[in-house]
Amino acid sequence: MPTTHAELVNSPTPIPQQPTTFTLGIRTHTGEAVTQFQRFQEELMHLIIVSEDFQVFQHLHPRYLGEGQFQVTTTLPQGGRYTLIADYKPAGAKETVAMLPVAVQGTPPAAPAPIAQTTQVIDTTAVELKLPQPLKAGLPVAVAFRLRDASTQQPLPDLRPYLGEAGHLVILRATTPLKPSDYLHAHALDRQPKETIVL
Repeated sequence: MPTTHAELVNSPTPIPQQPTTFTLGIRTHTGEAVTQFQRFQEELMHLIIVSEDFQVFQHLHPRYLGEGQFQVTTTLPQGGRYTLIADYKPAGAKETVAMLPVAVQGTPPAAPAPIAQTTQVIDTTAVELKLPQPLKAGLPVAVAFRLRDASTQQPLPDLRPYLGEAGHLVILRATTPLKPSDYLHAHALDRQPKETIVL
């Protein structure tokens, strides 16, 4: 069981397309501020913001203000319900994941049907998901992504590590409300960037 928790120090009501500042406080279960943190993947906190329909996803790194408080300013594109996923590691303790729900003014657009295909084009990059074996709950699996130039289908020649890793993968269960057990953050097995990233 986690020994700390995260809470929103301020209570903003975000408006779509306008900057919003979130201030998060990390406290013990007795209410004391946690003031010492360990860096992991080069940051003190990773903050994932995801909309209820999973159409909006942001991976941010809040600034540490001291006295257990982190702050970040971001712009959310649409109305509806979101979850702030704070991923941090208090000094001498295990990595902790906290879920903070927020509501953005306005009605979210209708969510598109889920995409079942294993290849998608993002900007100019074609990303292909490769599963060497069927997924089964409770068992490890190697998940591979092949990255190519979408127009030429050639491997990308200029991949570089990001936050100390060749690749990062966030997996979220399609459920509401999200719980820490619905979140998984994995990293590439091989730290050397190459055409196929295995996590």
